[in-house]
Amino acid sequence: MSLKRFDGWTPTRDDPVEWDERERLWMLALQAYEDRLCPICGMDSAICHDQDRFEELHAQGRVELCFAQYERNRALGEYRDSGAPDPLADGAVTVGLTMPSMMEEETISWR
Repeated sequence: MSLKRFDGWTPTRDDPVEWDERERLWMLALQAYEDRLCPICGMDSAICHDQDRFEELHAQGRVELCFAQYERNRALGEYRDSGAPDPLADGAVTVGLTMPSMMEEETISWR
């Protein structure tokens, strides 16, 4: 979907082209930005792959806990410990977060 359409554009007689030059330039700019990112940490590779530059910008790291990922890890561990996991599913299992009020016991198929 183009930014133009996302912003509410619909084809008209005066403006029939969704992917005009401006939209293509937006996508080229996005591609150039994404090409610079480290696939491991998501930072600009010019910073995180250069130890001196990284240390200059980031004096020290700090550990924080992502509670969403913590809960995903807990659910995945519970699934693996259930005795039901398929060994071929390793690396293919996804974990979603659900609001407790939306969750019904019967929706958990592996229990």
